[in-house]
Amino acid sequence: MFEQFMKKEGFVIAIGTMVLYAATYFFERGYCLELGIPLDYIQITIPTIANDFIYFYLFLLPIAFISTSIMLRAEDKTNKKLHSIAQLLCGLIYAVLLFYYVEKTLQSAFFCLLMGGLYSVLISSRTDFKTSDSPLKHFYSTLTLAAIALFILSLTFIAIGRSLAENGSFQTYSKDGKSYLLLKVYGEDVFMRELKNDKPKGDLIYFNTKDMTGMALKKNN
Repeated sequence: MFEQFMKKEGFVIAIGTMVLYAATYFFERGYCLELGIPLDYIQITIPTIANDFIYFYLFLLPIAFISTSIMLRAEDKTNKKLHSIAQLLCGLIYAVLLFYYVEKTLQSAFFCLLMGGLYSVLISSRTDFKTSDSPLKHFYSTLTLAAIALFILSLTFIAIGRSLAENGSFQTYSKDGKSYLLLKVYGEDVFMRELKNDKPKGDLIYFNTKDMTGMALKKNN
């Protein structure tokens, strides 16, 4: 089944593109939720995708390559040990890589194991249908798998986005004797928070890029 899926090059490329955009959106959503930025301002653009690649697309690449390698080897039923634990192994790798990105707590560990378990269920699901199967059954099964995949993808990258926002480093700007922490930029929309005693306090401040004229970038010590 896995080999047949990989032979459909156009389908694989389309799925990859969808995953790319969906991962970026959910990452940005988690990032904004953590910082209190209104979700309506999220923009998925080429610069946004390129910027986010630095942070978390290295999570997708190992998962894709390792899972593909394991599942292709597991198709050979002569290797009974690998065939029996392939899905579990893929799920464990998913959980470990996810845990690397999120906060190192017991709650996060359980969350990562849950996501790894769901990922294991997803890749072990069979989509082979008999000619006697109805189109409705085919549609229902495909829709179920898509829903599981979207659920895993959304929670995974929301968690990564929140974690990176919480532990990230931000540039500091000054204007009129006040210091501001630059949280996020979407096009001409800029979100900052005022610094008091070197700590971000107060409400979220919105700027248009035109309003930043005269602001000076402060070097972090």
